[in-house]
Amino acid sequence: MKRLAGKVAVVTGAASGIGSATARLFADEGCRVVIADIQDERGARLARELGEQACYVHADVTREDDVRSLIEHALSQFGRVDCLFNNAGAAGIGGPIEEITADAYDQSMALLLRSVFLGIKHASPVMKRQGSGSIVSTASVAGLQAGFGPHIYSAAKAAVIQLTRTVAMELGESGVRVNCICPGGIATPIFARNLGYSGEALDRSVDVVRTLLAQMQPIRRAGLPEDIAKAALWLASDDSSFVNGEAIVVDGGLTGGRQWSTVLEQRRQMQAALAHAVAGETGNGTMAAHPDSTNERRPDMAFTIDTPIGELLDNPATLAVLDKHMPGLSTNAQIGMARSMGLSLRSVAQFSGGKITDDLLAAAATEFATL
Repeated sequence: MKRLAGKVAVVTGAASGIGSATARLFADEGCRVVIADIQDERGARLARELGEQACYVHADVTREDDVRSLIEHALSQFGRVDCLFNNAGAAGIGGPIEEITADAYDQSMALLLRSVFLGIKHASPVMKRQGSGSIVSTASVAGLQAGFGPHIYSAAKAAVIQLTRTVAMELGESGVRVNCICPGGIATPIFARNLGYSGEALDRSVDVVRTLLAQMQPIRRAGLPEDIAKAALWLASDDSSFVNGEAIVVDGGLTGGRQWSTVLEQRRQMQAALAHAVAGETGNGTMAAHPDSTNERRPDMAFTIDTPIGELLDNPATLAVLDKHMPGLSTNAQIGMARSMGLSLRSVAQFSGGKITDDLLAAAATEFATL
């Protein structure tokens, strides 16, 4: 028997990315799906693809009237609402805190937090009357730890997590479960959309993002929309009937701590530095060079995917590109940022045919800033 047979779900932000993957999976599992978005062409196309068990509704989830109408449409079309997936969102405003305007803050919070509140508000009376239901919201690892997203995005996602917990205590007494999912680095069009791209360019951007995200976490691949869809499926199904008020992390181990390979590399660097220091001073008062030292700077140095990472980072041309796209940071901070988002220069060299280009570093720096 299919896991969502006989159920009805409303999925916001369902025209692309995580929402689209979720709508498809829910339909495959026997669910009737209301696809909600502001991307009318994409949303209507998906509804046609899924057939009679799906319909599309234009809904701006920052507007209460749209959200109220969305839930009413689901009731009139299918007679009930068993699951609401509050998934619509974007990266929101980024940049230094002093440069964020109050209007940009309000717009970001309206999409990232207010929309979740509105969805829960209007779905909960329906589910309480039914005596059952599952409300799922897309939060983020950025709401759990600092450094995984812009300031306002991170604050909003933290609020989604806490709203999930508090409302779960209220609605659980009526048989309605409330949970959220905290994705890590997921390859979706959200990054390119934040840069102003649209249409087919959004679809093409996903392959680039997938490559850049592949080294971020111990599981050596980017997260996929389907990974989050499967978590949403479990939370929407009766398989999770005793799960309430939880923030389910789906991040490949990203928030678990420092990667083992990073720890080993840092240990190796420390051992090399200590060996260098223990070697003592030469007769002219300078430190004796360690046999493994690669500190000589060679501006014309070429590299391949097999070039040791130390040599790549000792190339002034490479450092200049980092300075251009990560200004105001020390070299160590730039390298740390690059590594934290999976941008080992070796993998970039492999991806770009042995060349680290300005465009590639710009895309990577932007990806980190908008995650």
